[in-house]
Amino acid sequence: MKPLLTLKKTLQHSLSAQQLKSGKCLASLKGYDKDGVEGMEFSGRNTRGHRVMGIVPSCALGSMFLAHKDLLWNVPNNWTLEDAATVPMAYATAYYALVLIGKMKKGESLLVHSGSGAVGQAAIRLALHTGCTVYTTVSSLQKREYVKQLFPQLEDSNIGSSQDISFEELVMSRTEGAGVDLVLNSLAEDKLQASLRCVAQRGRFLELGKADFFSNKVLGMDVFLKEVNFCGVSLINVFSSSEWRHKIQEALNEGILNGMVQPLPRTVFTDSEVQKAFRYLASPKHMGKVLIRIRPEENKKQVLPLPKMIPARPRFYCNPENSYVISGGIGVFGVELADWLVQQGARKLVLTSDLELTSYHNWRIGIWRSQGASVVSCTADTTSKSAVMAVLSKANDLGPVDAIFCLPKRACSSRVCRLVSRFWADSCGSHKSSCPALLWRRRSRGLWTSWSASEGFWALET
Repeated sequence: MKPLLTLKKTLQHSLSAQQLKSGKCLASLKGYDKDGVEGMEFSGRNTRGHRVMGIVPSCALGSMFLAHKDLLWNVPNNWTLEDAATVPMAYATAYYALVLIGKMKKGESLLVHSGSGAVGQAAIRLALHTGCTVYTTVSSLQKREYVKQLFPQLEDSNIGSSQDISFEELVMSRTEGAGVDLVLNSLAEDKLQASLRCVAQRGRFLELGKADFFSNKVLGMDVFLKEVNFCGVSLINVFSSSEWRHKIQEALNEGILNGMVQPLPRTVFTDSEVQKAFRYLASPKHMGKVLIRIRPEENKKQVLPLPKMIPARPRFYCNPENSYVISGGIGVFGVELADWLVQQGARKLVLTSDLELTSYHNWRIGIWRSQGASVVSCTADTTSKSAVMAVLSKANDLGPVDAIFCLPKRACSSRVCRLVSRFWADSCGSHKSSCPALLWRRRSRGLWTSWSASEGFWALET
């Protein structure tokens, strides 16, 4: 069953420091739009004019997009949309990590790194509400005072520094050598190792950071002698699980009703200050949330906002009901083109090549199929008219052919890539054989004939 989606018009968008730091890595994960990693939370109005806030896998940094109904919340009457934009990601991450994965209970102890950040603040608020003892770290004296002002119930001696590993001595001293039951970590390298040593017997270590994951750093096995659980936490996995979506939606609704979930401090930039917002986000001085105001909020609680006209970069989208043929689709360029088409919405692909499928190809095809795509691979001599007819027949069985891409069968150096005529000959055999066969079908059916757009290739569409 297809997920129920609702069109949203954004009024406030929140930026995340974690996205900024690891956006390149996140783009390789399932569920992320490679052309729009930035933007996972927002507040705005739906098509009925109601005020909502929510989370999407990507591309919330825009004026309009589709959102899943399970990760939407109504904005309380006493909140502004600016307030609402600070809430979804921080509290959803804190609840997902500490409650759903970490099984945090009343009376336990918790170490939260970067307590002045949005997730840190949400985690501290959730832990204190649950009845836990909280230790936290900050990177400056200014942020220390900031956290003490936000959470006066925190003991001053429970706040350490994240600039070095001195927090390890603080935690072990305050717990008389026992350590804490949970660690919510966002630090890397030696600070990650020190955080691990702070975990108590049978404790839980919840890793939010991605730097050590993607650099494949060695963890060390001795820590597991204490029967410690090490869990990586990535909220992107929630989008593929209806159970987790419903639990997070219910948890935030309950938190809003009982007063635990409160808007976070924020710094707001306008839609003409995007570069300035990212620069501020990348600086070590920012605290709380960083917001971009797409448009001002209307005075009425329910109103349909007028369309906002902005300069925009046109994007190519594929019709999931149509099929797409890639001649030379098993080659280096073909595999990447197929992946890009799937990211743009294509769900029916036909790959032709004279190369045999390898384990790598099967792995990539498996990824596309896990995203809902149907992939047919076949060996065909595209220099003949009959072979082209057979390929297009297979494609039409999947759906109307929307585009045909002719690519080289073998990878070449960038120097050779610039020789378009040699690529054309390599892809189609010769000007007098394959090209007329493919172009004949294009002229008779109105299909596209396209060429790779990378490394100086040119493209032709009709």
